[in-house]
Amino acid sequence: MTESKPESEQPDGPADHTCKAAERWLAEFRERTGRAPKVLHIGNIANNAYLNSKLLREAGLQCDVICYDYLHIMGCPEWEEADFEGGYLDDFFPAWERVKMGGYKRPHWFAQGRQDTCIRYLTAARQGRAKTARLLRMRLILECRLISWMGRKGLLPLAAKVRRAVGLLPRLLWRAPKKLVCRGLKQLLWPQGRPVPEAPDTLDESEQQPQVHCERSASQSSSEETQPLVKERLRPTSEEPFDRRAAALVECFKQVFPEREDALISEELMQYSSVVDKWSELFDSYDVIVGYSTDPLLPLLAGNRPYLAFEHGTIRNIPFQPTTQGRLCAISYRLADVSLITNCDNYRSAERLRLPNYRFIPHPVNESPVPREAAAKIRESLEAEFDCDFVVFHPSRQHWEPDVRHPDWEKGNDIFFRGLARFITETNSRAMCVCVAWGNSLEQSKQLLTDLGIADRVKWIKPQSSRQMVSYIQASDVTADQFYLGAFGSTLPKAMLHGCPGMLYIDAELHDWAFPEIPPVLNTRTSEDVFSSLERLYLSVEERERLARLGREWYLKYHSNQVIARGFVEAIRDAIQPVEQPADQSEPLNREAA
Repeated sequence: MTESKPESEQPDGPADHTCKAAERWLAEFRERTGRAPKVLHIGNIANNAYLNSKLLREAGLQCDVICYDYLHIMGCPEWEEADFEGGYLDDFFPAWERVKMGGYKRPHWFAQGRQDTCIRYLTAARQGRAKTARLLRMRLILECRLISWMGRKGLLPLAAKVRRAVGLLPRLLWRAPKKLVCRGLKQLLWPQGRPVPEAPDTLDESEQQPQVHCERSASQSSSEETQPLVKERLRPTSEEPFDRRAAALVECFKQVFPEREDALISEELMQYSSVVDKWSELFDSYDVIVGYSTDPLLPLLAGNRPYLAFEHGTIRNIPFQPTTQGRLCAISYRLADVSLITNCDNYRSAERLRLPNYRFIPHPVNESPVPREAAAKIRESLEAEFDCDFVVFHPSRQHWEPDVRHPDWEKGNDIFFRGLARFITETNSRAMCVCVAWGNSLEQSKQLLTDLGIADRVKWIKPQSSRQMVSYIQASDVTADQFYLGAFGSTLPKAMLHGCPGMLYIDAELHDWAFPEIPPVLNTRTSEDVFSSLERLYLSVEERERLARLGREWYLKYHSNQVIARGFVEAIRDAIQPVEQPADQSEPLNREAA
């Protein structure tokens, strides 16, 4: 599936067994259809869809991403891949054309911009309409730059008017002479001789088949009736008029959530009636859809393809709120063919929603190598500025509220800072900490550090791209994550991959259903824990090296891209062919079976 690793880094035991099962199914699929499975990912918070698509493509699958109406800097491939420099980038409306990208080019399989244009671009590309796809990709670039500019200027209240104006572009492009259009777009989008990015005729030569027939056969449908909750999992199909599908989902909501006092109503679904047909046409070109966060609703409404629901904290609270978003999120996860849980604590939400088929999959981490020269320069700079001999990196978002501790946002930064202050005051006055200046509690954090008397030992840096963040991890003696929730995202695995000891609070009970072994980290829940753990690392270089080695070994065994690709392939298999359950299947992945 992926590039082979040294024997010492290969998974063993049950993991190796399931790896072979996934590879066997993938080979059978290729033999049966003459191609790899085609997967569409919708939504791209924290670049999860991009990273998953990238690693699945490396594993041999055909994947595309739609990141519609979302331009946040951490939802752009450039944030993960490029060594960019020059100019400030607004977090919500980055102007990528203003910075040097080091030769990086956004992949053609990633569509970002307005929803309608994203859909039309990928539909045209998947159907082999090369000229249309090229023009639509150019339009996506124009839209992103226009919307970003408006956002930076505070002009988004005029977005409706701009959308109407941009909507005229297709007519103008088709009616105007081709050379004039290309020349005008080039001058508008790439001033001062900037190189024009390449726009492919289609996605891949092997990906030009206009239609994909889903493998759900009649025999599979009849076999599904033997599964528990099958009547509750029946979904309206795309052949029905949308108003009837909406009515069926309203009734289904009552059946699967009889205890809820709030009710789903047709009006909450009918707002999507104008776009469902466009999504449905695009879905016809894929075998399975992956909806991220609240986007599983789209394949549910379309009803023409199996789908996976990928949560990254989404189901912790949203599905239980008596709101339109809460109800739509709840029904779209409940009716998903497979739900993927990335935050270990959310198995409780999965059980509360009674998801019939959920499993754990780790957060994706960009494993592209980052040269250590940048880390060496960072360390040298920090030592010169702070006269330090011990560096702590705390990249977590600044959000802490002692009186509230909201699990969706809370990082427990105050817990960490109080332990850090004691460590600097009592043990090592030459220690320092690098923090990232982002989050709702940023000013409170700065004031707390001043009150604790260690503000001069903390360096605040702007949010870092993935590769820049890796350099800071490599330059540090320990990476401090979060200290309240008891679960972890991608920060800790990134640190372990790059050989830096991790410090955070891990609730072992929340993780035993997902990992055979708890990550080898400094488990710190209180300020006293933070102090003693920092002291332990500072006084023992051997301990630092031991944790770094064990952390990397754990990552390669339980969290690597190879592990994620295997889990994704298994989920795709189960969504496309839910009744193909060979006798040598892996162990059950839901908590009750575990």
